[in-house]
Amino acid sequence: VIGIIAVLRQFKRHDRFLNMVRNVIDSNPEKNIHFVMAGDGPQRENLSNMINDLGLQNYVSMLGHVSNVPELLQALDVFVLTSDSGEGVPQSVMQALLMQTTVVSTNAGSTKDLHNNQNFILINKDSQDELNAACTMLINDSAMRKDYVQKSRDYVLDNFSKVEMTKKIMNIYQELVS
Repeated sequence: VIGIIAVLRQFKRHDRFLNMVRNVIDSNPEKNIHFVMAGDGPQRENLSNMINDLGLQNYVSMLGHVSNVPELLQALDVFVLTSDSGEGVPQSVMQALLMQTTVVSTNAGSTKDLHNNQNFILINKDSQDELNAACTMLINDSAMRKDYVQKSRDYVLDNFSKVEMTKKIMNIYQELVS
């Protein structure tokens, strides 16, 4: 199962997610893959129409707003973030890493601050081809997915926990006053 959890707004680029779905299905017809889109917003009708236009009705479930994000993340094999702007440090990527879900994310905003070249796949925010290739690679390589999962949770806990963030902020304050 591959999924995206994000408000349905233009900058989240769900259209790229759906184009990736079409590509993955076409290039892996023997695989039993399902895709989920969780979230609600102003693009819901457009995305529903796109699902129909691309013939993806049997492959994509639009879940709407979900309140059980951790449970959904645990059910995913791959979490995808396709934003092209509007991201600070994406909480959805951090949550997926903590839940030990393999991540493919665009390099929008400060996503790169969560990336250490070993814990998830970071792709160019403007590249449909990189998104398609990354998801196809992960579908076909369970060992790679496991490798990313093992490295992701520890990295986030070691670098972005409340304790670590408090230490970093205190260090900044100490530098400013000295």
